[in-house]
Amino acid sequence: SVSLSSKSFNYDGKAKSPVPVIKNRNGDVLQPDIDYTYVYDQSSRIKTGRYSVTIFFINKYSGTSTLYFDILQSGPAKAGATLYGFNDIKVTWSKVSGASGYKVYYKKSTATTYKNYKTTKNLYLKFVDLAGNTKYNFKIVPTFKDGRKAGSKIVSATTLKKLNQPTIKKIANGRVSLNWQCISAASGYQVWWSKSKSGKYSKLCDYSNKYTGVSFSVGKNQKYWYKTRAYKKVGKSKIYGPWSDPKAFTLR
Repeated sequence: SVSLSSKSFNYDGKAKSPVPVIKNRNGDVLQPDIDYTYVYDQSSRIKTGRYSVTIFFINKYSGTSTLYFDILQSGPAKAGATLYGFNDIKVTWSKVSGASGYKVYYKKSTATTYKNYKTTKNLYLKFVDLAGNTKYNFKIVPTFKDGRKAGSKIVSATTLKKLNQPTIKKIANGRVSLNWQCISAASGYQVWWSKSKSGKYSKLCDYSNKYTGVSFSVGKNQKYWYKTRAYKKVGKSKIYGPWSDPKAFTLR
C-alpha cells in the first residue's frame, strides 16, 4: 500500500511536505533511503494547487509510484448556524477573499456523507421546513472562477418540533403532576392551561432549563386543558416550537 501522510492542506503561506507511508504485502513499513526515495514536483509548495510526489523503489523493491496532494484556499474564518423558525436554520459565514460564490452542503448529523448543497453569492443561506428535533451539519465551501479548490467550515444546529401531549396525573393533597417531552435543542419549555379546549389559555409555567415536569394545585372536579411547547434562546430572543395538542384533566 502506498499513501501520503496527508492528502490536503489549508493554505497558510507555508510549504507543505507530506511524506509517503508505504507497506509491503506483509504489512511491514518500508524505510526511506533503504527501500525507496521520493521527490516533489516543485521545490516551492506554498501556493494553492495540486502537487505530486514521485516515489522510486530501490534495492529489493522496484518501480515507481506517483501520488498527489492539494493545498486548498482557506475556507471561511468564521461561520454559524442558528434557528430563526422552529424548523428553519440560517447559516452565516465570513467573506473569503476572491471567492466568486459559496456552496453550502448539508446533511443530518447521523448521515455519513453530504449529498445535497445550495449555492449563493451571499454570506448566508436559509434552510426551511427541515425535520423536527434533528441535528443538521452544514459545510461551507467557497468557489473560485479559476477552479482552485478550497477548504471548508462546518457548523451545526438542531431544530425544535411539536411536542407530544403532556402526561398528567394526580399525586396527593389536591396536587397534580404534569410532564412533557424533552428534546435536545430546547432551552426551555412553557405550559399553558385553559378551562376549555378552544378557549383562552394562560401561562402556567415557563422553565428556562431542562426540567421536564411540574406539580401544582387545582380545584377538585375542575376540568382544565393543558398544552406545552419548547423554545430555543437565540441571542435575546426566543424561537418557539408548535404547541402540543391540548390534554384535558379533571382532579377527582
